[in-house]
Amino acid sequence: MRSARALATDPALLLLGRTRRRPAPPRKQALPPVARQLKAEGMSLLLVEHDMDFVMGLADRVVVMGSAQS
Repeated sequence: MRSARALATDPALLLLGRTRRRPAPPRKQALPPVARQLKAEGMSLLLVEHDMDFVMGLADRVVVMGSAQS
């Protein structure tokens, strides 16, 4: 629901953060076509996700962030 409200403001960049729970498979299946449509309309998406198979099938560019373990 928050994503729908964010889209109503006609942003140039949409941040999709990872939820505490893993997204259900139907939700993950719904995101790629929507993301491609938004990209075609000129919007950029920043996706925070840990499932690299999912990310690699969707993203044009990937930036990996990590932290040093002590």
